[in-house]
Amino acid sequence: MKKINNLYSVGGWFFTLLCLFTQLNLQAGGIKDIAPTAADAPVMLETGREGFGRFADYGGPEEGRLYISFGRADEVLYLGLSPEYTNDGVPFVNNTVASRYQFRIRRDNPTGTDPIVHGPFTVTNLNANVETYAEAEYGIYDTTQLIGGEQMYVFRPGEAGDYYIEFDDVSADGDRRVNIPFWDLTVVRDEQVVPGRVWSRGWAFRTPQVTGTTPPDCVWDREFNGSLYSYTEDGFVSLIDFQDSGFQGLSFNIAFNSTGPGTSGDLGEDRKSVPGVNQTGTARQHRIFLSLPDIELFPDGICGEVTASESFICGSEENAPYCLQVEVTRSGQVEILLDFNGNGILDDNSQDVNLVYDFGPDSLAACIPWNGLRGDSTPVDFSDTVDVIITYSQGVQHWSAYDVEFMKNGFCVETVRPTCDQTLSSNFLYYDDRDIPEDPGTGAPRDNREGCACDEGCRTWDNFSLNPGGTCDTFDDS
Repeated sequence: MKKINNLYSVGGWFFTLLCLFTQLNLQAGGIKDIAPTAADAPVMLETGREGFGRFADYGGPEEGRLYISFGRADEVLYLGLSPEYTNDGVPFVNNTVASRYQFRIRRDNPTGTDPIVHGPFTVTNLNANVETYAEAEYGIYDTTQLIGGEQMYVFRPGEAGDYYIEFDDVSADGDRRVNIPFWDLTVVRDEQVVPGRVWSRGWAFRTPQVTGTTPPDCVWDREFNGSLYSYTEDGFVSLIDFQDSGFQGLSFNIAFNSTGPGTSGDLGEDRKSVPGVNQTGTARQHRIFLSLPDIELFPDGICGEVTASESFICGSEENAPYCLQVEVTRSGQVEILLDFNGNGILDDNSQDVNLVYDFGPDSLAACIPWNGLRGDSTPVDFSDTVDVIITYSQGVQHWSAYDVEFMKNGFCVETVRPTCDQTLSSNFLYYDDRDIPEDPGTGAPRDNREGCACDEGCRTWDNFSLNPGGTCDTFDDS
């Protein structure tokens, strides 16, 4: 069973919302950011795999690039890279299939020219500078290896800006993917580590099996306990924490955007989880960091305000005879709940109506249309009364993941910055699985558009079963 699990979280504010700030341990950008202990490792970079976005691949799609941002010309990138591992998470050991992959760094240039500025270099079992989890940390691995007089694992850009690293398999096994189990990318300025500079819009990881022999988990038995940070287009940062969540995915994609995996343009529909396809390619919008984004290069957004008319007016469209005039001071999303039963929440299979509208930076006022129908498709009457609840959100972040077999316990999402005046917490998670045909197996509801907190075991499933006979004799690609 392959499915898209789409999750959305408000990282800005409603009318009055608390953007919580938490003191966090600052790391660089590598395996130790997303594998908290050696027992959690390896979490392999899975680069170049077809069907998983060709993450960090030679000539791969822009949305799947692995970026490093430099704020000054004299900053330096130090790289720690281990030999390639097999898909099962073990080293290549004999000379005929020994690790052999290339990497290069390119300058991100919006004019279309992106010359290679470092490399390409070939990483083998003999010249890799990291072998273990303990070694994958800046200051521990050696960076003095010279290739043609150039330091292989040190990059000095000489110019501020964004650069990206690409990997390519050059072995004879015919598989384009490169699995890198232990890795580190650290930016240093004035001999001090600068965290929050490594990011991608579409990561691909692989958590190889611990034993792979015990059903029902089988080869999906290694948990992912990492944390990720999302930086939205309007400057809001959220933390998604998978510690003890029961996240088991083997190979998986992660991407964040402001609308969801759908592409219809109807935000209410586009939020829904999508069964059967890898739709994360359309969700690769927000930058995803392994550590808190550096505020110098990725500053806080500005909290906005919303005003709305007191009543609907006649609309200009035949299929939308009514509309409500709404204006915001900053880009964001506005939801209008027409609460016909007056209980303050959106009820499924009821007369309630939910309208969603996205305001861009160049369009901060609109008359939001409504077709005049209740949720049960009956027309509204002029004598009807209805409670109208307006929610204005900034920093909206949909967390889209592909091919995650288990999420047994649920996870937490937390607003990090900016902090805003007028406070209410926004650390709820919302999801809409009404289009997923299978029940989650944990008793979790399919429809959670009202939101849930992480201490409620929010957003769980354990219904994956590849082998009804109870054996682990299968290939994971099935």
